[in-house]
Amino acid sequence: MGLDLNFDEGSFEPDTTITYPSFLVQGGFVKWKKIHADSESVEIKYENVLWDTLQDYYGVAGLFCASIVYGEFESADRTTG
Repeated sequence: MGLDLNFDEGSFEPDTTITYPSFLVQGGFVKWKKIHADSESVEIKYENVLWDTLQDYYGVAGLFCASIVYGEFESADRTTG
């Protein structure tokens, strides 16, 4: 899949400089993208995806896709213990 998800080292940070092959998007490559949220919800937009073309070629199965989401957050109510 092209992802190195090695959680044994205790930390993981996506590399936003590497591209990965994908048949879902125009141009054939995707990469990690940083999204900053001002609330408790985040909207993920799939840009450059020709949904009609995918459905015409693959049928309804072409409309299903997979995403990997990585998140970090800070809490104003920090406790130590």
